[in-house]
Amino acid sequence: MKKQNPKQSPKQNPHALSLLGLMIVIFGIVDTIFLSTAVGMTLLVAGIIIGYTGLTRAKQTKKK
Repeated sequence: MKKQNPKQSPKQNPHALSLLGLMIVIFGIVDTIFLSTAVGMTLLVAGIIIGYTGLTRAKQTKKK
């Protein structure tokens, strides 16, 4: 059994972060429409940032 270096994260799907961002964007849109505009916009912006970060990490992984 291989031991992982504690500094390295376990292997994961490179698109997982972008999917999480997409889910947060969807929750932000629904929240903006039905509940609170301020919380919905905050979720929307956070989801866009997380999704963009996930896509750039996936592109970097693909280049290697």
